[in-house]
Amino acid sequence: MKRGPRPKPTVLKKLHGTFNVTRDRDRLEPLAPGELAAPPAHLTEAQKARWAQVLRDAPKNVLRRIDREALVAYIVAGDLVERANTAQQALDAGKPLPFLAKSDKGLPTLSPYVKLMLRAVPMMLRAAAECGFTPTARAGMKIYDGALDDDLAEIARWQLVAHLSRHHSNGNAEEEKRWRQEADRLERLMNAKPASARPQ
Repeated sequence: MKRGPRPKPTVLKKLHGTFNVTRDRDRLEPLAPGELAAPPAHLTEAQKARWAQVLRDAPKNVLRRIDREALVAYIVAGDLVERANTAQQALDAGKPLPFLAKSDKGLPTLSPYVKLMLRAVPMMLRAAAECGFTPTARAGMKIYDGALDDDLAEIARWQLVAHLSRHHSNGNAEEEKRWRQEADRLERLMNAKPASARPQ
């Protein structure tokens, strides 16, 4: 059995800014096809609404179609926690000792709804971590937030100009030097890391 930490997916390495072309070139995992969209038919209406909300709020370009069951685990576990909590609140209404129920022998015992939450919460958190839904899972992630839009537009313009200049410099050394400087600047911009995610 392989020891040590589990390999980090390439998409997360790129989001974290730790992807190294030389070191990670031979460790690229296959890109799973398809994005997640419609929820599975077996989910309840409330779970389907939760599915849609999660996909709106989830980190972009991380979840793929093959990750459906991991997301289902998160959705179902979260739904169980919510429903059990609602039922427990109704059970506790007017009682001096919350979270307790009577056993078959009439002794106080932990409510079955609390037991359900104690089982469902760890499952929900594990699924959330796998899908990148927790602050710890997202720590250090970097996203494209539009900060480079102007630079990318300028890159496109200068690429066209540089292409034309290679064929029309007429051997002018100063002009060739100028285009070389622009090409170097373009290369630096293209290799720049995405801007850090900003607080909402």
